[in-house]
Amino acid sequence: MKDYVKVRFGLFDSENDPIYEGFYHPSNASWNGFLNPYVNKKVFDKIKNDIVPKVFNPDHDDEEFWLELINQEPNQDGLYFVGCGLTWWDENDC
Repeated sequence: MKDYVKVRFGLFDSENDPIYEGFYHPSNASWNGFLNPYVNKKVFDKIKNDIVPKVFNPDHDDEEFWLELINQEPNQDGLYFVGCGLTWWDENDC
């Protein structure tokens, strides 16, 4: 994990949104201006419980996208990629 940079991030849609701790990789730090974070298993499970029910809209969203996100395996560094087109912000950018 030597190439990853620590980051605190969230959706920042409201003042009550949780802030998570994770990492980003400098070679893939953002997508369309939004952070591409990686997290450990504990944070990944918390995001699945906090964010997916809040953001997923079965009337408008592609269920396959969400299933791929929540059912993914960790990468070679034991981290889960939660960028996936979600509008994450680095805490320092808000």
